Amino acid sequence: MIRTVDDLLRRESFFTSPDKSHYGCFLPRGNPSYHGKRINPTEFKSSDPPYCATLLVGFNVGPKPKWKMNHLITAVNSYLRQKDLPLDASYGYQKGVFTHSSDKGEHVVTENSARITILRLPYSNWMKLPVKPPIFQNFCFQLAEYLCDKLIQKIIIVTISKGGEDIETRGMTGFKPLPKDLWK
Repeated sequence: MIRTVDDLLRRESFFTSPDKSHYGCFLPRGNPSYHGKRINPTEFKSSDPPYCATLLVGFNVGPKPKWKMNHLITAVNSYLRQKDLPLDASYGYQKGVFTHSSDKGEHVVTENSARITILRLPYSNWMKLPVKPPIFQNFCFQLAEYLCDKLIQKIIIVTISKGGEDIETRGMTGFKPLPKDLWK
């Protein structure tokens, strides 16, 4: 049972696309970390379970390592700045290993990565972040699209949860075309 934010960050994640052409997992390594003031409580109780989104972001571009955690945090903060959200917002992240298929299984990639978890708690100081489920989900999906373009990622996996139960998982892509020689 998931009782704390640390529990949420430490869990393994598995996904499969509906057509079975994409599949993979995230295996956490090390302790969770937090960015910002960490105003969100570690343990919480609510009559209405909170929504959260987890984004699995790889650090490779093609088969080669390129990014580190500080690049990801900078990219997330850049997106928040564009949306006029406070940069003192707190969010958790967990380093780990992301293994996923792409191109219908032609490439299986294992890479260093991170999972960012964005909580939308009703009493959070980050009140400008939309609380209604469709608006919050769209915000998180758009963040993933932005990160795909900014970090040259083919796919970022986004899972929306409520009260620790996954309700939707999507493989998000960006709008910019990827370099043709990405896998050379």
